[in-house]
Amino acid sequence: MFQSLLGILTGDPGSPHLWHLFMADFVIHWHPDDICLNGTPTNQLAHADNILTTSTGSSGFQCHLNNSQRWSDDNGCETSVPKCIYQIHGPRQKPSENRVFRLNGEMISRVEKACYLSVWIQTGMKFIWREQYQVKAKKARRAANVIRGLNRFVGNLTAWDAHTLYMARVDPYLIAGGEICLDVHAKSLKLLEDVQCMFLRRMLGVRTRSMCAVLFSDTGIWPIKYRRVYLALKYLCYLLA
Repeated sequence: MFQSLLGILTGDPGSPHLWHLFMADFVIHWHPDDICLNGTPTNQLAHADNILTTSTGSSGFQCHLNNSQRWSDDNGCETSVPKCIYQIHGPRQKPSENRVFRLNGEMISRVEKACYLSVWIQTGMKFIWREQYQVKAKKARRAANVIRGLNRFVGNLTAWDAHTLYMARVDPYLIAGGEICLDVHAKSLKLLEDVQCMFLRRMLGVRTRSMCAVLFSDTGIWPIKYRRVYLALKYLCYLLA
């Protein structure tokens, strides 16, 4: 949301702690429309200079925007309004009910799909993570096809080499966002499962209609749906610790 005027200091990837110190006093004030998690108002999420704010009402959201702009002005920052967007989740609204939100006097755009910290969120449908699965499945398939094409340049890959490349280049896309995006939509999960099974079949040199159980027992790789559940539970235990 913010583009700092201290680009030389805060834009250096080698010293991220300096930016964390600079943003330490950025706090969006509580509003009655804030979302509460276990009784605690939660209205902001920050990762470096990427700020996300939430509210259950339009007045609360505009109040958060005003607070953000006030902090930006007081700390020598310039707001990059073209990069600022918002989404509305919940029942569909009539065109006449659409609210206009402003930041630094300029109107910010409303979008149906948005990516925050590599996680895609989509409005207008029951499963808000649908775009996340589609994007990551597409990238995983592209990486898998590149690995399969290496045979033309380096000869036949051994199963061990293919396994190593799978865990390094394909698996990260398949598990991306698994701690947040729980697999409650079977069709979206199948997009990831199809990519995994396709790669493992090519790795073992078996037919496209072979049993899936053999793919995992011979490679020691977890089925992606169980691996994602494990990561989600592991993250939950970390939060509760």
